[in-house]
Amino acid sequence: MPEAKGAVPGLCLVGVKITKPRVLSAAQLSRWHDERQIPRLMGTGGFSSVVRAVAGDDNSEFPFLSVYVMPDVAFARSETFRAAIGLDHADDGGVLPGSGKISDMIEVDFRIYRRLSENHADGKISGAVKSFALVEAEAREPQPEDTSRKQFEENFVPFLKTIPSSVHAERYALEEEWWSAGGCLYNRDRLDLFGFDEEEPDHRGNFERLLSHPSAPRLENFNFDIRTFVVVGNVQAGRSV
Repeated sequence: MPEAKGAVPGLCLVGVKITKPRVLSAAQLSRWHDERQIPRLMGTGGFSSVVRAVAGDDNSEFPFLSVYVMPDVAFARSETFRAAIGLDHADDGGVLPGSGKISDMIEVDFRIYRRLSENHADGKISGAVKSFALVEAEAREPQPEDTSRKQFEENFVPFLKTIPSSVHAERYALEEEWWSAGGCLYNRDRLDLFGFDEEEPDHRGNFERLLSHPSAPRLENFNFDIRTFVVVGNVQAGRSV
């Protein structure tokens, strides 16, 4: 799906945790994603691809993650998007236990991001990505977006190119967030997505090598969190992979 002139690409991150594991299993949640939520959202025409993943460790508050790629982040302000992203739909009951209302069984962390920089210009998260790391960060002093973009391109991308399994890197700015349980969670204002073509890259070793790289940023200038995920599904507009 090509980007329209003047469009600003973005991401919609949908993080899920099961709140009633005795009612809803991970397999049933997966079926709901594959047979209901993903077809519903991809059917809007506002997304070019979606990657579904599970947390690579036990530290993620929302261990099930869907990453929807938007050619234009403005789509997230449309009524079509708002209607589709809602949790409870009439056809959900056919794949869900109990009440058939997914909102009774999960909490969801929704986030919308604008893309600032990319190192894989193909309009989608490549099917080659088997795992990825999300780095949420914020500078301790206010930082203009142009500065953040330049820092990413000059400090991170050269290092990432030295990692053989690194195939995708993007930086985003937080546009909007909300939480299904009410209000907003606190999320940092920058998001980096680093994709790898292996399921279990040496994240710790890569991070340590980054710190010793000549272009490494000074960590004392930032607050950040790192989460890792393993890809379990990849759907492009019009087909599945």
